[in-house]
Amino acid sequence: MSDMLKAFGTTGSTPTGPGYAHPLTEDIIREASSLLMEIPEGRRLLEYAKKNDITFGAITGRQPSYQVTDSHHLFLICPANTKAVDLEEMACNLGIGIREIEQPSVGIPRAVTGIAGQDLERITFNHMLDIIIEMCKIADEFVAVKGSTKLVDRIEKLGHSELHRGIRSGLPHQELANILSKTIKSV
Repeated sequence: MSDMLKAFGTTGSTPTGPGYAHPLTEDIIREASSLLMEIPEGRRLLEYAKKNDITFGAITGRQPSYQVTDSHHLFLICPANTKAVDLEEMACNLGIGIREIEQPSVGIPRAVTGIAGQDLERITFNHMLDIIIEMCKIADEFVAVKGSTKLVDRIEKLGHSELHRGIRSGLPHQELANILSKTIKSV
């Protein structure tokens, strides 16, 4: 977040604190939420979180990410030294974390181990496809609203450029699934 001039982005030092809770939790959540509010999908997701009493936290970790603990708790994972963290990536992590919580309400079940007859591979695949689609949607909205291609570059680094092109061109869901399946098999 070196491009930000807010308290979160200008610390540059390695914060310390008890346990895993990130000492800059409030700043991280405020800035990621603020940036997510600048795009239509971000506003929709934050409204969903508000209506469904989803709480946000931040924990210290090696790489920016997120962790959903249950249907009401989402934690952003942020390195201790926030100076090198990209705020758009943190905002995207917040967005896709909310989407993960939202998935069961739109017919995308969660994989639960130990339940007989459950197709864990199919459920996991559908979850992953939906999260990648959401990530691409957020990235495209950042391009449209802010002119920023940071997340698009990240999607390409993750190996999803063909899937991203398919999403942008409006391919049907099954064709997107086929692209992801080929991508996974080529790894």
